[in-house]
Amino acid sequence: MKRQQQRQWQSERTAVMGIVIFMLVCAGILFGLLYYALKQSTPTTLRWWAGIATLLCPLGFVFGLGLGTYGARREIAGIETGLGTVVKAAGNIVDLRGQAAASIRKGASPPAPPPPTQPQRQLDLSVLDDGPEFEIDEFDISTSGQGTIQA
Repeated sequence: MKRQQQRQWQSERTAVMGIVIFMLVCAGILFGLLYYALKQSTPTTLRWWAGIATLLCPLGFVFGLGLGTYGARREIAGIETGLGTVVKAAGNIVDLRGQAAASIRKGASPPAPPPPTQPQRQLDLSVLDDGPEFEIDEFDISTSGQGTIQA
């Protein structure tokens, strides 16, 4: 597994370096053309460049549309592959459950008896003490806020 990760990392690093080199080459070409357009070209040459660039704009649109469509199709294909794998795994699980249930039914043993329970006991509530009995003879609330209870 470690070797595979190392190879993948090297592959990604190579791809990134390729993209960087490509961008540097494109930037060099762009700056070279800009230098030529500003320093050494005639107005007639610039007109031709403008006409050619204008005619190539639809080609850029078509190229971008094709690249986007290709990327979308690849994404959809990846999702379908992933979903197919998940659905297949779910089907395998259902098949295993069915096989397990069938094997249990074939060699089924009689159901286990219920676990033993403790017998229910009745509590004798007569042994409980009712506690001391109090009688309130008088309850007086005075103006000082203190009440008196006389027993």
